Amino acid sequence: DEKMNFVIGTKITFELSKLAKAETLTALPRIPTVICKIVKSNKKESINPASLPPFINTSTPIVNARLDTVRCLTHPDALKRTIHLELDIKDYKEKLEFVPGDSIGIIAPNNKKLVLEILKTLEIGENEANQEISIESLEGTVLPSHLRNAQTTSIMELFRYGVDLTSLPRKALLRLMAEYTTDEEERKTLLFLCSKQ
Repeated sequence: DEKMNFVIGTKITFELSKLAKAETLTALPRIPTVICKIVKSNKKESINPASLPPFINTSTPIVNARLDTVRCLTHPDALKRTIHLELDIKDYKEKLEFVPGDSIGIIAPNNKKLVLEILKTLEIGENEANQEISIESLEGTVLPSHLRNAQTTSIMELFRYGVDLTSLPRKALLRLMAEYTTDEEERKTLLFLCSKQ
């Protein structure tokens, strides 16, 4: 994670010439419903960020592996990519036995540098980010399955293991961001990006 040569702040350029011509925007997604709240703990000690958060549940032991090879097997223009991964597990002492049809899960935390930059932008210091919190569902709602066991966690753990920070944002997120921006031009751009236009 720390060894990666990671460039933060790469800008994505959008073609917005149609925005100036659009009088009304259609097919805007609904504003996502709030389903949970974050509750700060009264405890002053920090959560150990070196271990996996409690909301990561597995029915089998976790094996640390190094990613040796990554190769895309599909054409660059394919709608869905198939990626070949080779994992180095030679340091794992137990014998692993697989049969056809078995599956594995990969826990790939977000890059710590990226998380720290986002927290800095949100004006959340590293100490505050590692303080204990809990996530509680609001009445009549259910937490997403990957957060149901997040009785004690931290904002750092949520950003490292609980959210996808590197995929392109979905329309619902762009719609939500449009509701909270104070810049009218940014708001129009975000609404345009999540509209049918």
